[in-house]
This record gives sequence, C-alpha cells and structure tokens, in this order.
Amino acid sequence: MEIMNIKVLYIGVILILLLLFIPFRKRKYKKGIKIANTKYVKAMSFYKKLLIKYRINLFLIILTFIVVLGSSFFLVARLIKVDEEVNEKYNRDIFLCMDVSPSVNDLNQEIVKTFKETVKKLEEDRVGIVIFNTSAIVLSPLTDDYDYILDVLDKIEEAIIAYKNHDNLKADYILKGTTIGYVEYGMSLIGDGLASCVNTFANTDRNNKELMSEDRTRIIIFSTDNQVSGSPIFTLKEAAEFAKSKKIKVYGIATSSIRPINKQEFQEAMQITNGKLYENAKETVSSIIQEITSTNKSILKTEKETIQTDIPQQAFLILIMGFSIYVIFSRMVRK
Repeated sequence: MEIMNIKVLYIGVILILLLLFIPFRKRKYKKGIKIANTKYVKAMSFYKKLLIKYRINLFLIILTFIVVLGSSFFLVARLIKVDEEVNEKYNRDIFLCMDVSPSVNDLNQEIVKTFKETVKKLEEDRVGIVIFNTSAIVLSPLTDDYDYILDVLDKIEEAIIAYKNHDNLKADYILKGTTIGYVEYGMSLIGDGLASCVNTFANTDRNNKELMSEDRTRIIIFSTDNQVSGSPIFTLKEAAEFAKSKKIKVYGIATSSIRPINKQEFQEAMQITNGKLYENAKETVSSIIQEITSTNKSILKTEKETIQTDIPQQAFLILIMGFSIYVIFSRMVRK
C-alpha cells in the first residue's frame, strides 16, 4: 500500500495539529443576565452528571471530527496498491513451406484444409507461408494476423482446384513467381525450397531485434514428393543441416506416391533437424499438427509493468462512519 500524493497528507497532519493546539479564546457573552449563586447549582449531582456527559460528548465530537478530516485527506492523497507484473508471451513460429509442383497438389490441398482449422485455434503463435517450385516466394511473412493467413490459405486452395480444372488464371496464384529460372535450373528444387524457407526465418529475425533470440521455437511444415527435376544449389540434406544450424525443427509430409529412395532421403533429412516424416493421409496431417501443438512454446519476456490500483474503500468507509457518529453526538450536545 502506498500514497500517491503524500504532500496532501502532510498538509492534513499540520492542519489537524493546528486545530488541536491553537488555543481558542473563550467567548464573552454580552447579552443576557447573569445568574447569581450558581455555586449551589454546580454542587448538585444532577448538574455534575450533565457536565460529565457534555464533556464526553464534546470530546467524542472533536475526535470524530479529526477522524472525518483525516480520512478526507487520505481520500485526496489517494491510497493505492502497487503491483509489478512481468508480461510473458509464449510463442512459436511456424512456416508452412509447400512444394507447388503439380505432383504435390493433392497433398497440399489436404494440408491446407487441415491447417486452416489449426490456425483458427491459435492464439499467440506467428505463422508464415512459403511456396516453391524452381524458386520460392513468400505468400505471408510470419504474422499473428490469422484472418490474413486464412485468406492466403483459401487462395492457395482455390488455385490448386483451378489448376486441376485447367483454369490457369486462378492457378497463377501459386504458379507465377515459383517457376522463375526453370529453363536454366529445372523444377522441383526441393533443397532450395527448404533453404529459402529457413532463410526467411533469418530475415524476419534480422528486422526485429526482439525476435532474434535463438531460444524461440521455430518449426517448418514441409510438403513435397522429393522428386527433383533440376539442378538445385542445396541438396535436401544440406538444407536440413542449414535448418539445424538455425535451431529450426522441420516436419516433412510426403505424398503417398513418393519413391522409396526419395522417402529414405526425406526421412534422413528430417531426422537431422530432430523432426519427423509423415506420409499423405488425413490422420498423418492431424498428427503433425498435434505434434506441433505439444511443442513447448518459447517465452518472450517483456518489461515489468507497474499496475497502480486505487483503494479508497477503507478511507471512505471511515469517513462515512465518522461523519455519522459526529452528527449523532452533535445533536446530543445540543440537547
């Protein structure tokens, strides 16, 4: 408990002391007629009892007046309760990194459906989306604007369906920008796609000092059939090692038609990051989301926040009670 305006309380104490110790001059009655032989009245027991009662009532009036005045100054001085809180945010960073080559469309469509339901349940996590084929593009940087993420996922789903229906105009949402350089480098550059997503984490952290802590929980959901059709700069293993160096855990989701040799390579790469590999199915998509949900969130400690709460209840209650008693004894003195 603290006092906000302590100076007001000092002024109140001085004023009360002055009222107590400044001598009051006795009032001289200039009107009326003096009564003779009052000593006989003063000697009466009845008079003495009335005088004692009067003095007690007068003392109580003065006392309650001091209480009322003192509580009034306490109210003006503002009694407050001061608490210090450390706000903590528990946070995960999750990137959805999808190979958007046609052979992965069915898998991505299933992932998008499940991921939309997961995003609706998130509270403090940041989510980002990267798609790739020859080259990678960031459809959404890390953000906690879940409405925006859901909108992007809706557009991805619409583009996948449009591609299946040969609607190239709507399918351009996932095609344009992801095939830059395919003549020179080919398509489905799996390692480059993962490395680009890892690098997107680094760029995000570099632009925000608060988010540069290496203790943050970073996760990539990586979907592909691991069928390389070109000359990538990074192999999948090298990209996985890059992710590990950044303390990023990668969960892979493979198509059901993945070749055994590609599956083995994919699985070994995920193990490098301490992640896992899942195969295409509704149950496995749900499992990876559940695995992510059970991951411990990183703690972002913010500065201490001082919370001041006014607590006038006690002083106000004393004021009301004191004033009530003051009125009662004032009337008794008049009688």
